Amino acid sequence: MEKGLASTPILILGIIFFEYSVFLIYKINKKALTNIFKKQENKFK
Repeated sequence: MEKGLASTPILILGIIFFEYSVFLIYKINKKALTNIFKKQENKFK
């Protein structure tokens, strides 16, 4: 029982960390994608 209780906060922290990292990657990718699109637009102009 104690083991289960001890692993719960670690599990929650892991989920939060995972969500946060996914969010960061998404933000970075969005920035990179917009930069790529801007470069593509400049090529066509």
